[in-house]
Order: sequence, then C-alpha cells, then structure tokens
Amino acid sequence: MASPRYTLRRAALIFAGRLPTAAEYASVAGGDDATLRRAVRALMTGPAFHEFLLRATNDRLLTERHVDDQTIENRGHLVAFDNEYYRLHAEAVRTGRWQEFARWHQGVQHGAARAPLELVAHVVGNDLPFTEVLTADYVMANPWAASAYGTAPTFVDADDPDEFLPVKIAGYYTKRQGYQESFDPGIGLRVLNPGPGLVDHPHAGLLSTMVFLRRYPTTATNRNRARARWTYYHFLGVDVEKSASRTTDPVALADTDNPTMKNPACTVCHSVLDPVAGAFQNFGDVGFYRDQWGGLDSLDGLYKDPEGEKRAVEAGSWEQRETVTAPLTLALDSQVVLGFVNDYWVGGTGIDRNLRLHRLALHDTGGNVVDVVDLVDLFGQTCGEPVRTADASSDHWVIWSDCSVRVPVDVPADGDYVVEVTTWADQAGDEPARLAVAASPYRLGDAWYRDMRAPGFGGESPPDAARSLPWLARRIVADERFAEAAVGFWWPAIMGRDLAVPPPESDDVDFDGRLLAARAQASTVDSLAAGFRTGFHDGSPYNVKDLLAEIVVSDWFRAQTFEGGDPVRAEALRQAGARRLLTPEELAHKTESITGFRWGRWIHPSARPFRRETDALSDLEGYRLIYGGIDSDGMTDRLREMNSVMAAVARSHAVESSCPIVLREFYGLPEEQRRLFGGIDAAVSPRSDIVGKFKVAATTRADADTLVLRGHLTAGERNISLAFPNDYWNADTLEDRNLRLDRLVVRDAADLEVASVEFEALDAGACAPPLADTEGDHLVVYRPCRLDVPVEIPAGGIHEVEVVAWADQAGDQLAVLDMAVESDTVNSAGARAIRNKLVDLIETVLGVEVDASSPDVEAAYRLYVDVWERRRETGGLRFLDSACAYGADIRYFDGVLEDALVEVVEDWGLYYRYDWERINGLLYRDAIPYDSSAAARAWVAVLAYLLLDYRYLYL
Repeated sequence: MASPRYTLRRAALIFAGRLPTAAEYASVAGGDDATLRRAVRALMTGPAFHEFLLRATNDRLLTERHVDDQTIENRGHLVAFDNEYYRLHAEAVRTGRWQEFARWHQGVQHGAARAPLELVAHVVGNDLPFTEVLTADYVMANPWAASAYGTAPTFVDADDPDEFLPVKIAGYYTKRQGYQESFDPGIGLRVLNPGPGLVDHPHAGLLSTMVFLRRYPTTATNRNRARARWTYYHFLGVDVEKSASRTTDPVALADTDNPTMKNPACTVCHSVLDPVAGAFQNFGDVGFYRDQWGGLDSLDGLYKDPEGEKRAVEAGSWEQRETVTAPLTLALDSQVVLGFVNDYWVGGTGIDRNLRLHRLALHDTGGNVVDVVDLVDLFGQTCGEPVRTADASSDHWVIWSDCSVRVPVDVPADGDYVVEVTTWADQAGDEPARLAVAASPYRLGDAWYRDMRAPGFGGESPPDAARSLPWLARRIVADERFAEAAVGFWWPAIMGRDLAVPPPESDDVDFDGRLLAARAQASTVDSLAAGFRTGFHDGSPYNVKDLLAEIVVSDWFRAQTFEGGDPVRAEALRQAGARRLLTPEELAHKTESITGFRWGRWIHPSARPFRRETDALSDLEGYRLIYGGIDSDGMTDRLREMNSVMAAVARSHAVESSCPIVLREFYGLPEEQRRLFGGIDAAVSPRSDIVGKFKVAATTRADADTLVLRGHLTAGERNISLAFPNDYWNADTLEDRNLRLDRLVVRDAADLEVASVEFEALDAGACAPPLADTEGDHLVVYRPCRLDVPVEIPAGGIHEVEVVAWADQAGDQLAVLDMAVESDTVNSAGARAIRNKLVDLIETVLGVEVDASSPDVEAAYRLYVDVWERRRETGGLRFLDSACAYGADIRYFDGVLEDALVEVVEDWGLYYRYDWERINGLLYRDAIPYDSSAAARAWVAVLAYLLLDYRYLYL
C-alpha cells in the first residue's frame, strides 16, 4: 500500500492541481486512514478543485461540445435575450464595430454552455447533496446569461464571465395568440409583443439545462430516446443499449408495425427507455420549453402535421366542386389532416388563393363508407374558419393560408382506407390550389406521442404533464441505483478508467481475472454507495467530497505492488493503484504547480470568448487531442496509454519547458522564490570546490582590484577557471569593454603564498590573440572567454585565491570575472552539491524519496556530467546562445519584469502580446544571463530528463 505521504501527493495533484504543502505532508506523517481522509478532503477547495469538478463532469456529460456554439438561439422565447441580441447585432452591423456585441453574445453563450457543469461544481463545492444536480429548481448562470433569462441577481463582479450563481429562468415565453415578432435576415428576430405566454419554467437540475438538452437532442424519429438513454447511464448506471442483445433476425428487423411497442425484439429495451423519453416531452430539439406555436407542446411538426399526399384542386367554385381521393393507413386513434400547401396572395389587389373544404368521407378497402364528416362543423382549429351559407347546402371550411385542419374520424380498426374530400378553391396565380391529405394520431393538447409509451418511470406516471421532467428527477434520485451510479460517475476522474464490468463471453482473453476484478469492484461500489446514501462516518448523505475521499483511501487507489504468481489475481488487480497517465490538463497543472511554468500559455482574445488563459496541452487548438484529450464531440474517450505521437508531445513539453524554467530560476528570481533550484548557485559545476562572481570596478592598473575567493581546498593539482562573460562592443560609438588580468596568487591559512601565475606568461588557449593579447605585463581579454589555470595545492585547508584585475569599462555594466577552483567530478564540493540537489529535484518532480547514492540520482548525475562536459568543450558563456522558449508562457515574466504585456484593442475585441523591446533589453542588454561554468545549461537537460520520466507523466 502506498504511504500516506505518497497518497496525499497524488490526491493533491488530482484535486488541487498542486503538490501538498509541508504542513499538509506533516499532517499525515504516521497517521491512520482517518487522518489521511481528513487531509485529502481538505484539498477540495479553491479554483483548481472547481476546475477538477468541471473537467470530471464534462468527461461524463460531454456538454463542452457546445462551449463555443450558440447554446441559446434567437428564437423569440427568451425575450430579454432576443431583443438585446437584435439591438446589439443591428448596431454592430451598422457601425462595423463588433466588440460590444461579441463580448455580450459570447458572455451569454458561455454562461448557458457551462450551466450543467457549474451546477455540479456548485452542489459539490458547497457540500449540498448530490441529488440536487437533478432536483435543483434553478439554473446556474453568469451575469450575461442571468440577464438573458430575465433575472438580475447580485454578482460580486458583474464583469466576470466565470462567476456563476443559481437563478430562475424568469422571462421565458411560449408563443401564444397575441405574440408578435419581426425578423431581419441580416440581423435577427425581435419580439414586438411577447403576448400572454410567460410561463413558470420547470427546472430539473442539469436535465433541463439547454446545453444538456442540446448535447442530446431529439428528432422526429429519436423522440428524446438519446436523452433518456444518457439519463439512465449517468444517473442510474444503466446502459440500456447493452441491457439486451440486439437481434439480427431479418424478419424482426423488417417489422414496420410500430416495433418499439409490439415487437419483442425491440420492446425489451424500449419498454424501459421510452417512458423516460416521454418525461422529456416538453423540451424541443435545442432545449426550449414547449417551443411549438400555442405553447402546448414540443412535438415535431411532421408528427402533428405530416405532409401527406398532395392533390391539385382544379375546381373554382361550389358549382364546380370536385372530389379528391387519397389512400391512408389509419389507426384507431388517428385523425385525418387536410393541409393547404400553396397559398397565394397579392396585397391590395384582391388576388387571393384560398382552399375550401365541404365534406370528408372515409371508405374501407371494399368501398364501404365508414364515416362522413361535414367540415363546416370542425372545432378547436387554428387554421381557417367555417363559412355558413343561407341555404346551408354549401356550408364549408375555408383555409386562408398555408396550414392544416384536423378531422376526427371513426376508424373501426387499424388498416388501410380511402379518404374522399369534396373541395374547391378561390384560384389565383399560375397554378391551382393544392390539398395535402395525411393521417396523424395527434390531438390538440397532446404533449407526447400517442404511438409511444406514456411518460413515466418505474411504472408510475407524472401527475402534471407540464412538469414531467422535475417529477422524473425526483424519482431518479429516490432510486437505489442513483448512489451506485454516482460512484461510477466519479470513479474515472480519480482512477482514470471506468469501473470494471464482467466480460461478455467466457472465452474472452483473461476472462477469469476480469470477472474477478468486476466482482471485487462491484463489492467496493456497493459499500461506497451505501455510505454515500447515509453519509460516511456520520457525515451528510450524498456528499461528493466524502465519496471522493473514500475512493482515494481505498485499496483500489493506494495499492502499489502485487505479490504472488497467481495470473488470475494479477489480472484482477491490474487496475488497482490507479497508476494512470495524466490527462493533458492535469499535466499542464502539474508542471505549473511544480515549476511555475505553463507550456504554451496564452490569453484568448475577448471575443473567444473572454480573456481566458489556456495552454498548449489544454487547448483544442494545441495538443489536447493529440495527447489523448477529448473535444466532447468526435473524441469522447480519453486515451489512457502513451503512444508514439503522445510521446513526441511529452518530449516537446519537457524540452521546451525545461530551458525557460531554469532560466527564470537562476537568472530571474531571487533565491527565496525559486521552486526547484534554491540553495545552489548557477556556477556550481561537477568539478567546482569554490565559486565566486566579481564585478571589476577598477579602470587602470594603478587602482587595480584584488579579487579574493576564499574556501577549503584539498591537496593536489587543481584548476582555477576564470571567465569573462559580459563582453560589450558598440560599433557606432566604438565603446569596448575588455578585461585585464595581471596576476593570480593562492595563499594558505597562514597567508603564505603556495602558488602564483603571471597572466602574461600563461598559455591563453582559446583566449589567445587575436581575440586576446598581452599588453605590457598583463593579459587583455577582448571577448567572452574562459581561462584554465592549473595550480598545485601542497596541503589541504582554507585557502584564498587572489586575482589582480582591472577593465576597460563600456556600456551600462561593470566588467565581470567568474572564478571557480575545480578538482574532479567525483570528490568535489560541487559534485556533492549537485547530487544533493538531484535528491531534492527527484523527490519534488517525481515524488520519489531517494538519497545521494541511489540509482535514480546516479543516472541523473551521469547525464548532468555528460552534458556539462560537452557544453564546456563548446566554450560558450551565454545561457541564451541556443533556443530557449521562454516566450511560450504569456505569464513568464510575472514577478521578473513589470509591464511585460501590452494590451491591444481592436474593433472586434482585445488581446495581449509581449513588449518584446523591454524583454529583449532585459535578456540581451541589461541583465544578460551568463553561464560561465556551463552548469546551468546542464540543469536544463536534467530537468527535461525528469519531466519525461514515466513517474512524472503518470499519476
């Protein structure tokens, strides 16, 4: 079992996106499960935990598919939204300035699209019972969405698109008599008069949010079944599609006689699925409530008013009336639908085509009259009106516009019939009037399909059809399966995989082991669900934070090793321990938490949709999909194992992150703010015993500086490394900074001279003329250069190394001399310091406790030395003499350089960019980062090596 310390580290990365603090580690030292549980639960707070909740919820619901779409459409139901849309859109079209409209519109859509995820985060974050994600009688909204819903709660920051509060949809209108609108194709719809259609919008938690309904839309044939299927899956743990095998019998598949109601091969699933589909009866294809005209239902138009067979009506008067016939298949509860499909009218001229209907006769296939209806007696119609004549012989129904009337008929039995309609028309235009004849079971006032099972759940029916979805939500959370489903809902967010299921076939590979795993996990789920229902350890029922903590302290999360040779047991425990690949978002958070650097971080422009920070791993336009993430659309399942493409992304992340991290740590931040390299100087190399950096202020030999480096040296041959890193030359002014070296002396603790070197007599090596020369009795160094001076130390002890130097000063800096006394890569003080720092790094980055002699440290040290030696051979003294992607993080210079970002305002919005003049001035003129010892660049390679370690890339 993993230690409490290691378990807490993994939990902190999941829930808090960071490493535990020293105090948090101390709280679990030597503690029991209860102590660990409390520490894990305490991590569940703040923005990172909020983001975890959003991400985990979306991994299940996949509603982020619509985060950049129009979740709320300009359709005339949310009047506040529709009229503000029209006003701002018209202004943008008129002026060509889109910033205000884009920000407002994206604000509304962002608020609507995030509603279900924010509801879950609100419920969990505030320790409310998880049942409220379905039973909430409110919707979560940001300031823009709240306004669109016709409400105005008090936000802390009304300009923050990510602040969400619970609100009611108070301004929702169905379209009833009296509703008036206008539509401009280039702008949109404007509501002139909403009429009397204001309704009490029925909230059912996330089930009634527009984006959930849009993510699982209904169609004329689907009829809410997708909504029902995913409701069962997410909140009852039932995958209806897998609850029974699908038939391949061609006879059964060819059945067209309402198979979902009658065919046993279909009813086995649809008897469960369709009543729940019916409970969604009031919500249309994009999530609006009772969006059909009249505000009575959301049934599709083809069901209510099918197109049917079209017939030309040639007759132009009662005297010329004709009989139009059409064959129909009718059920017992069918009505005949008569539609006028080609209205024609020329305003102010009296030219008007109208359809007139006298009588309908229904015949069976034998020609017998089954029913006769005088159409003047129709009632409850919204299409046309009755016309009664003086002698009543020509009483009829007239239709003025494209619409249809419904004719109730007495049908003795389901079957085929022939409809005869006596009709004529007021003819106008270039073609005769056309009559469409069809059949429909719809009755005015129906909210659900008559050819499907009635709305319900568990054998019960909702008492109020208008509020059937809230009724369903209450029934679901009261179901025993809701708690088990909640365990399955949250399990993958921690474990990285769904709960194990029994293998379907006994001859499947590793059947016994997989079956054992499924049974073992089922037992765990039962236990967790029981505690979730009643409350863990005297806590409140349905508390998700408690459930998450229980999963973390379980054996399934903490298991580390399996002992024994039983292959069945080994397969069963393969999922234990949750050693899983970090998601792209988790990897981005981990790197930022440990190093302060976020690879590819930038700020979205205001119109896409706000100034939101994202990064190369988390963004769809970056590597999110390539690194196994999802887009909630085409990619809905995360990849859990590394492949070659993902490995390439991980390599780029490590390589492009390590250099800027080291650059900022050693050259940008004070030591107390460093996260990784505190306590070690950039000049400490594998051979260094003593290091020092000196500014040379003297400008003449007469006032030459004596620079003193003091420290402990062991006996033997030593190398004194001297480097001039900050050369300066201005071609315009001919200003030239040069370093002048006279003499080097080594003194022991008794102040006795034990070694000395005259620089003019030294073989300058790479610093030889013409790059440097001797001038009189000293050495002049004209370029960035390193000198190696060998000396012999007769006895160990405290020593001082003195260098007499002055400089030709130029530019804004004094000349610099870097000095180091070196021995070997095994016994030097620098080697020990580097090994000790590697111990810290491996523990911080990989979470592995090691000592200076461990294999992990030895491998990293060998890499460090190899890179350092090759770097020394090149002779370069600047850290930035090769690529370093510090520009990959828009926040990179926070705390290092003030005002490094420039805000750029355009008509469509605003964005940020770097002030490259100031940044380049810092890095290449004012504070050039020098790496005289080649040690800092070696740390870059080692850090990249650690960031590529599987223990870093996996949780």
